[in-house]
Amino acid sequence: MKIKRFLIAALCVTLIITGSFSSAAADTPAVTGAQAREKVWNMMWRMATVKWSPSTTVYYEHQSEQIAGKTYSAGTVYVGMPYTQSSKSIDLFIRSFNDFDNDGVLDQFKPWVPVQYTSLSSENIDTIDILMGNDCSGAVYWAMATVADVTFRGTRMMMPAKGTGLAFLDDSGNNLIDVDEPDYSRTAIGDLSDPARESAVRALMYNWYDSMQKGDVVVANHEKWFKGAKYVYGHTMMVESVDPVNQKVTILQHGGPGAEWKKLSNGDFDLDYSNKNNELKMGGDGTVLWNYGEMSYEDLFELYYVPLTLPEYSMSEISEGQVSIDNKNTGKLYLASGIVTATKGRLASLTVEIKNEDGTLLDSVTLDTAVYRWRMYRDAQTQRIVENTFDMTTFGPYLLKMGMKAGETYRYKLTAHLADETDHVLKEFMFVY
Repeated sequence: MKIKRFLIAALCVTLIITGSFSSAAADTPAVTGAQAREKVWNMMWRMATVKWSPSTTVYYEHQSEQIAGKTYSAGTVYVGMPYTQSSKSIDLFIRSFNDFDNDGVLDQFKPWVPVQYTSLSSENIDTIDILMGNDCSGAVYWAMATVADVTFRGTRMMMPAKGTGLAFLDDSGNNLIDVDEPDYSRTAIGDLSDPARESAVRALMYNWYDSMQKGDVVVANHEKWFKGAKYVYGHTMMVESVDPVNQKVTILQHGGPGAEWKKLSNGDFDLDYSNKNNELKMGGDGTVLWNYGEMSYEDLFELYYVPLTLPEYSMSEISEGQVSIDNKNTGKLYLASGIVTATKGRLASLTVEIKNEDGTLLDSVTLDTAVYRWRMYRDAQTQRIVENTFDMTTFGPYLLKMGMKAGETYRYKLTAHLADETDHVLKEFMFVY
């Protein structure tokens, strides 16, 4: 029982050791609301276009028939973070590989799967860790967290009544939709069997679709029948642009409808991601995992998609994140002590760097703050707890493996990395080990 409890406790925090991908300690200035839209979109695009190739064939299981198991084949180049029922950042994903090849493809991934998470199926021993990718709402979360303190953990928590950082585009719908409805967009829109009401709600939604801008999202949640059973369907997509004349919206999404949108085979795999007109194309042995293309207003409305935005987009300036540590002591006894707390911005990860006295790097380790539960994998239940505190004692075992020698002098540096892409040095001192 002691061993079992230890293993379960070890799963409470996802700990990923960095290789050559440690974040640089460089603060970024505050952004304006207009810049915020670009920042959110660019993070979404970055997740959608990262190129990676597994060293060996791996498999991702899922209990839901709606999200079937996926096989990722060795030697195949994939575009976009994998779809898993999780909410992981692009930075953690990159740190899960040892190298980029000459074409900018992540390869030589580190072991993704703790033994406790491997498949029970003997033919699929190498199973992609459910923690490694993200899904539609997970991707939107990390994109929006670059500018806002969003805390939603799934599409059902994205309606503004949940108080998780999102808002309706304006207040014009107060008399037509239930703005306090916490879960289902279909319930919020309400019964459309009355032609007059259907016409009024459609006019409102189309007006909202007209006013959407880059970085806004649409979200749908409602009950749906599948193979004789009722389940909750939820999906969210990010807006890039709107064509009011033709009543179409260009969107980027992880999973969801439109699997073949603009995935045009052009015979090669040379993508210029800075040129959005180049779209998301695949060729050769490449496989695009995300969808990018157009949806009509009609389709959005018929599927109960409600437009949402961030209040930060209308701010003149968005201040950067704030983080501190309650223990400022220095010296050997304080290498792994104190509680780190972010009061503004999502605390994504922390890095401890140890240098020799002459300034050369001895070693560094980065730990992420995501918290998960053991039952999450088998039940496919995502536990996306937004962690804004971190106990530094977690670093203890990793520091012991850095090879520091008694009596030698070293330099210590603790840096907090926030989801708004700012880095904050919390401690920096010399000590004798």
